[in-house]
Amino acid sequence: NCITLLHFDNNATNSSSIPQTWTKGQYVLYSSSIKKFGTHAMYDQYGANTIERDPNPYGDFVNTSGVFYPYLSGDWTAECWFRVPSGNAGYRSYPFALHRSSDLYGYFEIGISDTTIRLLNSTSGTSYTFSQDYSVSTAINTWHHVAVVKKDNLINVYIDGVAKVTNVPWAYVPNSGWTNSAIGAYNYGYIDEFRFSNIARWTTNFTPPTIPYV
Repeated sequence: NCITLLHFDNNATNSSSIPQTWTKGQYVLYSSSIKKFGTHAMYDQYGANTIERDPNPYGDFVNTSGVFYPYLSGDWTAECWFRVPSGNAGYRSYPFALHRSSDLYGYFEIGISDTTIRLLNSTSGTSYTFSQDYSVSTAINTWHHVAVVKKDNLINVYIDGVAKVTNVPWAYVPNSGWTNSAIGAYNYGYIDEFRFSNIARWTTNFTPPTIPYV
């Protein structure tokens, strides 16, 4: 059920049983002082100082082999812990996105700030088919758990185990060219414990995990 599991403990090693490689962007650093679990969390050293930092440029960590692609037409869950520092209040980070190799517009993107959740979809790779903002209030300088759950072609987003976005229709299916999976695109905060699963792990409110994923 667990396809990808990244602890970001000073490396981009995948801890699931499925072989895959994640490439770290040149501006990504690991923090040993600010982390949720383990020894480190990841962050982008440029923060809000520049719009596009990573030469990749699709994310701070990128897998180009289509690791998520076989599972996207069914149920899935993408989740992590994120933290917005005080200097970046109002800036939106994208902890998870899927792109084609040459496109900036993704099949699925979620952006989160201290005030907004944004969901995005592109079927062409050149413009967004769906773009919607949802109001949310998350304290800065605090770790929050975010889970995006697709179940029966509906998207729900949970922040700290509480549903903030519910029952958004999501029947979009990417073609085989959508192979770039990104973690931390336009990242203005810290991310820890990223997990992608090929099941809908939650369908109601829940208590976020208190220990690292295994």
